[in-house]
Amino acid sequence: MKCFCLIWRFCFVVAAVQLHVLMGCGSGRAGVGDACLQMPSGVGSDLAESDATRCGPVDDVASGECPPSFLDPCSACPETGYCKAGHCYDCSEEGFCNAVECEDDGNPCTLEAVDPTSGECRFVVNEACREPIQNLVRLYRGAQAHYGLWVESKEGGQWSPVEPQLGKTLVLDEEWTPFSGTCCKAFGGPDLDGDGACDPDASRFHTVTWRALGFDLSGSHRFVFSLHQTGTGKAGEELFSIHARGDLDCDGKPVEFVLRGGFRKKTPGEPLLTLTNKLTSPIHVEYVAEDQAVSAAAVPTDWAVQHLISEPGRPWPFDAFSARVEDTVFVRYFEAFEALARLHAGAMRYYSVPRVEVGAPGCMVAPVDAALVEQLAAVLPSYQQLSSELTPEKGCCSGDFSPDADQDGMCDMMVDQWSAGAWPSLGFKLLGGQRFNYEFDEESGSDSGLEPGVDLAITGRAWHDPGCDGHREGITFRTHLVAKDGSCRPLMGLDQQVVPDMEWFPFEGDERSVVVPALRAMEHPLWPGTFSYADFSGGWSGLDVAAFGRVFEELDIVFSQMESSVSVYFTQNCSLPAAPVTSAEDEWLFLVSDACCWKGNFVFERWDGRCGPFPQLWEDPFWTALGFSVPFRHRFAYGVEVKPAGTSAWLVTLEAIGDDNCNLTPSRFLKYGLAEKKLEGCSVQWLQGWHVENMFE
Repeated sequence: MKCFCLIWRFCFVVAAVQLHVLMGCGSGRAGVGDACLQMPSGVGSDLAESDATRCGPVDDVASGECPPSFLDPCSACPETGYCKAGHCYDCSEEGFCNAVECEDDGNPCTLEAVDPTSGECRFVVNEACREPIQNLVRLYRGAQAHYGLWVESKEGGQWSPVEPQLGKTLVLDEEWTPFSGTCCKAFGGPDLDGDGACDPDASRFHTVTWRALGFDLSGSHRFVFSLHQTGTGKAGEELFSIHARGDLDCDGKPVEFVLRGGFRKKTPGEPLLTLTNKLTSPIHVEYVAEDQAVSAAAVPTDWAVQHLISEPGRPWPFDAFSARVEDTVFVRYFEAFEALARLHAGAMRYYSVPRVEVGAPGCMVAPVDAALVEQLAAVLPSYQQLSSELTPEKGCCSGDFSPDADQDGMCDMMVDQWSAGAWPSLGFKLLGGQRFNYEFDEESGSDSGLEPGVDLAITGRAWHDPGCDGHREGITFRTHLVAKDGSCRPLMGLDQQVVPDMEWFPFEGDERSVVVPALRAMEHPLWPGTFSYADFSGGWSGLDVAAFGRVFEELDIVFSQMESSVSVYFTQNCSLPAAPVTSAEDEWLFLVSDACCWKGNFVFERWDGRCGPFPQLWEDPFWTALGFSVPFRHRFAYGVEVKPAGTSAWLVTLEAIGDDNCNLTPSRFLKYGLAEKKLEGCSVQWLQGWHVENMFE
């Protein structure tokens, strides 16, 4: 056989060389060269020096003669084999090569084996490497999304997080998880069945750092993980390191994989970096073998992506280390961000409308009305501070007392729960299942660290218990309103006036938080078009009652006409006509509150929740005396009420009640005036603000 023959010839050459050495040709590689190339006589003495020189390496010289040509391994290679590094590989027998030696770099992920077809050494996928490398990449993507919220300094090259106002800056740092640092039962790992793998328990990853990265393992796993923020955010330098440690044979000698990352250095002309590509893409994963303290080998990431991180439906090559949209906090908690943004918008609408209520924040009372409000304190309604407790009051995890009857992990839709507290005034409700619980607070006074009558702050919160183990996470906004100049405008940057900066607390009870800037929210690809802010098109500087859309436009027009009619009549007569006789509950409304919604009521004409116009509705002596009517289709029922406010004064109340969306929860708007008889004549002084109930319900 060719294999046997080749080996026999090679052994003959080696034996001859050894014999020649024993005869005085030297005892080492250098000795062989010196003795055999310079001997003047003896065996092989007739070999010319030039012939000996052209024999090549002295190891190939036997008895002073050049070896026969057939001893050259490469020249003896058959057509079915190949020659590499002075070795001939014969692949003719059953497709396997003989004497194959693939290099071992000590890295279990880059093992080499011979390809039976080509005879070359190829990478072999080691399934044991999938878990650590895949999870390291997952963590890297989470870090990409997390650090993507950091902002670059004006000078460039230095990145830092936005400073929280409610919590403390979160620095990612997590020791081994599980804390035992191993999955082996013999060394204290959580491995009850003794199979060398950590038993399933997702709760062990319910920590601040792992939640911030959106990382957990719900099944069994053989590796433990840790992460450390090691840098300051300077571009081009290490920012963090991620570690995976595993002891697959449970001999107390684990191996470790390490992945490091940092911010990229932008090159001239490069597009702006986004929250999904600010970090570098590492070129290798470090590997620390047993009994070693530092990395001795590396796994090339391009090879790892091809063999270990391939994803169905996502053809390679792709940037495995760039965060996906689903890795971002926006998508993971989309419900909360969207709901809180709507809640904030409702609050801005609410506080921008001046109030005529005793005790209302200073910025909610028109300066010209302040003295008159105090004068009418006995007859005006007092201001009710906006506040709503947790809604629903119980968490959304399935259980005996949970508002989750279908046990889908979400609170069931309950429209009635939004009809109390601040929710109706803010126009906030969720018409569907929800994963989060919500609450709202209005804060003022020294007890809140605010200057009474000068500062006002509003806070909205969303809470969620992802593990249903009592450890909630929260997302919140806190907006300061300018009170001292009477504007009630939000005290924050232009990019926050529609969507405020929000803070995410990954773990309730821990003060560390992550600021989610409004600008990032507005730039996120999934957010444009999600919210409707048509009411804010003019900006805060021009914000007034009429800017709130169709509902406020009608109220502003009709109330202005009513004010004019009442003022003219009272100035001329020093009294007001008797209130109209109707079937309304309050006896002075000309229509019931739901008259403009379809309930068999004759005033309904079309299916759009508007009344009339019907001139006959305004033929009552009260309205004809005032010379008032609403000549266009309208959404509200209107009325006037007069009550004594002193010996020669009356409180005149204009009221509008309507159900704009016909959902049986009407809104109520009241406007007040003081009618007085004086020596110089009779007049009505109207307050600029409104009393509002259930605005935008």
